[in-house]
Amino acid sequence: MNPSNSYNNISWFVLKVSTRHENKVTKLLERQGFKIYNPTIKVKRKWSDRLKTIDIPAIPGIIFIQTSLLEKNKVFCSTSIKGWFYENKVPAIVKDDELEILKKSLGGKVWVSKEQDINKGDLLFLEELGVSTIINKIGMNFIWAQLKSTNVTLKLMREGV
Repeated sequence: MNPSNSYNNISWFVLKVSTRHENKVTKLLERQGFKIYNPTIKVKRKWSDRLKTIDIPAIPGIIFIQTSLLEKNKVFCSTSIKGWFYENKVPAIVKDDELEILKKSLGGKVWVSKEQDINKGDLLFLEELGVSTIINKIGMNFIWAQLKSTNVTLKLMREGV
């Protein structure tokens, strides 16, 4: 394989941005033609006169951008963009299926039955996401499970909460 070809491959990368600037950077980079994924969750916030549902970043200070290694430095057009997330001195690449799992897990609630007998270290298959996980921690209302294929940990709600 020609080394220059790997620099031209389009992949998803992790971009670090200033917290609370994720939406601003997303819009800016989309205007420049980049494909961006900014994972958000809906939360209810209470003000003195109203209750409002708003979208907040699911991973504060992080957005995902699809680009090539040759084009990666064209994103630095704002002081809100801090840099790339590196793994072993190389910008971290996120697989498409990992982003799909993230989208599915944020799109709806993933429930684990309280009747289901589970222990730390058990293997748990999540049908909604189509992935296998290993149980890291068990709480009264939540379970933390690590995806078998990566180091990503999901916080899962227990049924009946």
